This record gives sequence, C-alpha cells and structure tokens, in this order.
Amino acid sequence: MKKKHKHEKREENIESPKDKENESVELDKKEQKENHKKEEKKEKLSDVEILKNKIQELTDKQFRLQADFENSQRRLEKEKVVFLKFAKEGLIVSLLPVLDSFDSALTNTDNIEEFKKGVNMIHELFLKTLKSNGLSEIETEGKQFDPHLHEVMMKEKSDKKPDTIIQEFQKGYVLNEKIIRHSKVKVASDDN
Repeated sequence: MKKKHKHEKREENIESPKDKENESVELDKKEQKENHKKEEKKEKLSDVEILKNKIQELTDKQFRLQADFENSQRRLEKEKVVFLKFAKEGLIVSLLPVLDSFDSALTNTDNIEEFKKGVNMIHELFLKTLKSNGLSEIETEGKQFDPHLHEVMMKEKSDKKPDTIIQEFQKGYVLNEKIIRHSKVKVASDDN
C-alpha cells in the first residue's frame, strides 16, 4: 500500500466550490420537493376540509327542512281539527229557523188543521234549507232503474217496461253530486 501524504489527505477533505454549489443545488431541489409535497398535502387537506364543511352544511340544511316539514304537518293537522270542528256551523245556523218553527208549532196544537198546515210549512222550510246546502232528491217515479242511484227492494209483474220504477219506498239523496243514500224502490218485472 501506498502511503498517502498529508498533502493528499487535505485535498481529499477540501471540496471544490463547484462541489459545494452542486450540493447546495441538490439540497434546494430536495427542499423544493419536500415543500411541494407539503403543499400538496395541505391542498388535499383543505379539499377534504372543504368537503367536510359542505357535508355539514348540507346535513344542517336537511335537518332544518325536515323540522320545517314536521312543523307544517302539525300545523295542518291542527287547522284540520279546527276546520272540522266548525265546518257544520253554517248548516246548523241555517237549520235554526226550522227548529224555531217546530217550537212554535208544538205550542199551538189546539187546532188540528192549523197544526197540519204548520207542519207542512216546516217541512217545506226544512227541504229548502237542505237544498240550499247542496242536498237534492233522487228522482224515481216512472224512471228506469239505475243501480248507481236506486236499490231494488221488490219486483212486481206489471204492464210497464221491465226495470221501470213503479214505487218508491224510501227517498234517495245526493249531496253536492255525491250519493249519500240510494232510493229504495219497487221495479216492474217481465215475468209471465
């Protein structure tokens, strides 16, 4: 082995300015890469934070909408109860004169003819009041049987066309175009 001189050793330890410069550039590149990675991580974190905030915002909005919906449902239910409670008020008020007429008729029962006349007037007033509230009678006499309007209680042999109504046992009524009671009738039969 060759011995190294002191002079050579020193040369090994001494770096040239170019080497220092290259090393500095490499360190700068490493730092830049690390800084760039840190920034990317920050951007990713900030994107995640943005998404988390958006999720929280949408969740809060959904809860508020749900609460508003439930409050509206409760309010509508209360309004419905109040409406149903007082919906009959108009009908009751319109029937009060009929009740007054009955009271008056019942106090004057001495004269039977006047009493009958009073009851007929009350009947007319009552029908007029019901009609003004949307009630109408289903016509039957001489009409053809209609299963949507009539209920056959009896059939009878007759010279009339089959299924012609020949007698009404109970009147049927329609309230605002809805059948609330079918007419109970007897119809003609073609049995020989």
